[in-house]
Amino acid sequence: MATDGEVPLGVKLGYFTEFISAHGGPAAFTGLTTGDVCTTFLLPMTAATKTSLVEQLTGTTAVQPARWFVSHAWKYLFLDVVESLTSFFATKPADECVVWFDLFCNSQHDTSVKPFSWWTSIFRSSIGAIQNVVMVLLPWDRPIPLTRAWCVFEVFSAVSTNSSFHVAMTQAETNRFADQVSVSAFYDMLGHVKSAACEAFKLEDKAAICTAIEQTVGFIEMDNMVFRVFERWMDHTLSKRIAASTGLDQATWQLKLASLFHVQGKYVEAEALFDAGIATRITLAGTDDLRTIEASDLLASLHKDMGKFAEAEQRLRTCIAAYERLGQGESPSALVVLDKLATTLQGLGKYSEAEAMYTQVIAKRAVVLGPTHQSLFVSKSNLAGLLEEQGKYDAATPLHQECLAASVATVGQDNPNTLTLKNNLARNLHLRRELAAAEVLYTECLADSERVLGEDHPGTLATLNNVAANYCYQRKYAAGETIYRTVIERSKRVLGPEHPSTLLSMNNLASVLKDTKKYEAAGVLFQECIALSDKVLGASHPSSLTTTFNLARMYEQLGKVDDALKLMLQCLTLRRQVLPPDHPSLLNTIRGVAMLYESKKDLAAAEPLLLEYVEIQTCSRGPHHPDTIMGRFALAEHRARTDHDEAEALFLSCVESAVLTFGPQASETSSLTGAVQVLYLNRSIKSFNAKEWGEVAHHIAALEDFGLKHPLSPETLEKLTALKQHLPVGNPRRVVSTLG
Repeated sequence: MATDGEVPLGVKLGYFTEFISAHGGPAAFTGLTTGDVCTTFLLPMTAATKTSLVEQLTGTTAVQPARWFVSHAWKYLFLDVVESLTSFFATKPADECVVWFDLFCNSQHDTSVKPFSWWTSIFRSSIGAIQNVVMVLLPWDRPIPLTRAWCVFEVFSAVSTNSSFHVAMTQAETNRFADQVSVSAFYDMLGHVKSAACEAFKLEDKAAICTAIEQTVGFIEMDNMVFRVFERWMDHTLSKRIAASTGLDQATWQLKLASLFHVQGKYVEAEALFDAGIATRITLAGTDDLRTIEASDLLASLHKDMGKFAEAEQRLRTCIAAYERLGQGESPSALVVLDKLATTLQGLGKYSEAEAMYTQVIAKRAVVLGPTHQSLFVSKSNLAGLLEEQGKYDAATPLHQECLAASVATVGQDNPNTLTLKNNLARNLHLRRELAAAEVLYTECLADSERVLGEDHPGTLATLNNVAANYCYQRKYAAGETIYRTVIERSKRVLGPEHPSTLLSMNNLASVLKDTKKYEAAGVLFQECIALSDKVLGASHPSSLTTTFNLARMYEQLGKVDDALKLMLQCLTLRRQVLPPDHPSLLNTIRGVAMLYESKKDLAAAEPLLLEYVEIQTCSRGPHHPDTIMGRFALAEHRARTDHDEAEALFLSCVESAVLTFGPQASETSSLTGAVQVLYLNRSIKSFNAKEWGEVAHHIAALEDFGLKHPLSPETLEKLTALKQHLPVGNPRRVVSTLG
């Protein structure tokens, strides 16, 4: 055995062929695992010396200092391992193809008596000295080595010794990956690979390995490295297919790699490949070729995720026009595009147009595909989501309930679509502030998702995000914060530290830290999130702007008005560039900037923004929408400083709208009626101090008249009584009579 730091001996890759030939050729090894080969051939071959095969061969040309450490599962077919290694080393110089392979390099005669410490020492020291690890990873979507504790320890050793890590596969498995790779297959693989769940023949070995990993690098960093290496292998495999093909075949591989880049969050690279593949298809197959249309549809989905909603809308409309020219305007594929166009219009804030299109898609899908088709439930659920985005939570509820019940009846509780629909109903309960009921359903969703999809599947992580949000709305901040941290850890491990989903979770956690007054930690996380989001998505992406907006709001809370205004203005400028003028996010930013100007007493800068906000909200959402009401209220507060009569009229209109929208007893209505009472009291007191008795009488009369429709609070009644008691006797009565 090599001493610590000394490069151990290995065998040349060519020796595997000699070994197989010496024992009957490939036919003799067919169906044999590495463990079978050990028992059948290796042990008899070394029985006399009781040493490793490498020690027996020392001095021959087959044995050289190892350049690569091979990690593999002994249950693999031996010929598959050899083929995987042969394929991996095919492009490398012959003198580099010397491997440390445990079957050959360790004595197999006394394995049962060697202590755990011996095995950990030999693996770790060998990897540390060699500095290159190649893992035979089969099958690609359920790799066996990551379920075996000793293989996991070898990965751990690679991480902890800063060794390079690579993967190898058979050609058949590589082809299976290339043929089957898709978004759903990629997510499914991520959801079922977790080295922390590894097993070992000896339970004490597993416990010791897990302890060693948890106390040092941790499973998260280790799995993250494996996933990133695996992603590079996938990217490289498809890139080789692209380089080795031309024409339409090349376009097919370009589009596959583009889809993989999309799901990996590599949006810029994905867009370039989509553009190239689509251009080739248009040239060779035509604009109206079905696969060309499908590729354009995929690019539109990417543009939507990139925040390029206008480009996505234009491309989707082009796809629909092409389907109609082909006479397939109502085909299932065309209806998918129509549904996607509706969600894009929703993203643009074009709610009326989106609702009309959802309704159209639902009607067509019911006719074309039948009343129980899953895509019909998806469209109805999307329509419910649109209603929720407009604050129509109660109207959305029966749609969610109908979709979930129908999905359970047709495809069962464990279908991924059913899980999504159940999560959507839980979200609806959350939005309706039925938080306890939402928590129960979210918990059920999470358990189902972990069981069906896997603990680390992106769909499961999305549900976990919702669970955290629900806890935070219930003011269970500690539980919510803990869950958000769990989501971030898992997302970093599975998707990567710069994936858009990871950044979304980071923003959510930063918001919780802000709400719990952990401002320093929140600021650091917001800044990190903004830097990564600007780098990965661009400064004008909706997610980047959301985080910037949230940080500005935190600065506002802290009284850092100038810092808040600087960020908010930056956000406003970019949102004006990328969003339509009536988009909710843009309107919220307009209002936010206006309120910051208000706090700086810059009324001239605030007023045009408040007017713009109220005008657009009134036109796009109507005078009684919650956001319109609150915008009008902000304008009323602004006017109260300069134009009292206009302010009064605005305040009263806010109350009237609130009664219609929220109800007379709602907290929102109470807040507004309270503001009107304060307005009249303040104006009465101001006139009293100025001894303007006629004005005092006018304001008191207005307040009492308001109280006939909207009962005055005890505090207001007390102040009103006190004010009346201090009035000069007779004067108010005479003035009131003359006013009449």
